Amino acid sequence: MSDMLARLMALAAMKSRGDYYTKAETDRHISDEVARIVSDAPEDFDTLRELSDWIATHEESAAAMNSAIQANTAGVAALYAPMTRLVDAGAKNLFQYSPVSVPEISYVINNDGSVTVTADNTTTVRILVLGFVTNLDDEKKYTLSGITGGSYSSSYGFAIATSNATGKVFLNDGHVDFVKTSELHQLELVVRAGQSWTKTFYPMLCTAEDYKTSPEFVPYAPSNRELYEEVETKTTLDDIYGIKTAIQNGTDLNDMTAPGVYACGGATVASTLINCPTTSEAFILCVDAVMSSTRIIQRLYAFHTNNGIPAIYMRSLYSGGWGAWYRFEGTAVT
Repeated sequence: MSDMLARLMALAAMKSRGDYYTKAETDRHISDEVARIVSDAPEDFDTLRELSDWIATHEESAAAMNSAIQANTAGVAALYAPMTRLVDAGAKNLFQYSPVSVPEISYVINNDGSVTVTADNTTTVRILVLGFVTNLDDEKKYTLSGITGGSYSSSYGFAIATSNATGKVFLNDGHVDFVKTSELHQLELVVRAGQSWTKTFYPMLCTAEDYKTSPEFVPYAPSNRELYEEVETKTTLDDIYGIKTAIQNGTDLNDMTAPGVYACGGATVASTLINCPTTSEAFILCVDAVMSSTRIIQRLYAFHTNNGIPAIYMRSLYSGGWGAWYRFEGTAVT
């Protein structure tokens, strides 16, 4: 009604240029405005008085409508919980570890997606690059979370930084929203001088919309886009099934960290290999990344050992160092 009155007042004021509506024109404009309100309402309910009378004589119906509205409100609220579970089950956390070591700072990436960092009496500001954020969309709003109790002004803080570290978006406690630009490049843990502690952090980088739906931490999982792009790069059956070219003479197995399946054709090649548990037979080498390029498992399936029994060898790469090879032999089944 207030909107209609405003229009009518505007019509009545139309004489600033010496123009006046005739009575017929005024009547027509009033009729048009009333028609806008009535629209297609039934004849029995096209006036405010008729609507008021109906509500007064149908209190139960009005109460039923109000109950229905409240029920719908509760239904919408009930949808929030499964929506939260859906977000948490998907590729919410977009951050993938790819640490760059720095003096006086050590770290361990845990199975639950957290990272335990130890500062060993830092003598100056130390910047531990935890990974890179080049897979984010420019001009999109994201939320960084996962650090509590810190303050860069006194101890430490997370930062989204440019590659040359000249520009940073700091997170001291809780979470921070930021808009991705092409210059922002990496996620850093910046530790000030004089720090000695061990702390576990749960860095999570997700869209602001997903964080608003659920701030619960979940570890990294590849997005549909990342999976699609990985599939797009595989153009041959060898690529798809992970069967690579033969292992070449003189290869150091410590350098074979790319996930896949590799083949050694026999003793001629095996005898030239470095850090290989067998030097006299053909074998298949399977390389698996457990979480990232810092955690690798190698499984070597030997065709036969000197005693003619096939064997399996296993070892793992953890925080930059390869463990010892372990050999497993089975029992013949008759």
